[in-house]
Amino acid sequence: LKKGMQVYLEGRLQVRKWTDSIGAERHSTEVVIDINGTLQMLGSRHDAGKERPQDAPTENDDNDNNV
Repeated sequence: LKKGMQVYLEGRLQVRKWTDSIGAERHSTEVVIDINGTLQMLGSRHDAGKERPQDAPTENDDNDNNV
């Protein structure tokens, strides 16, 4: 995961407190993805303007909705 990458996630927020090297109290908010959570890589800002290639249809695509 790098800066600028787009992701979709499901999880919970967790706030941590600690004391830094000069004695100041610091806080950070983290996203925690549990075992039932979701993390999906969507792309990057550079990919946003590009069209995604579409899958080529297969022979049976026309009949998939016929039940």
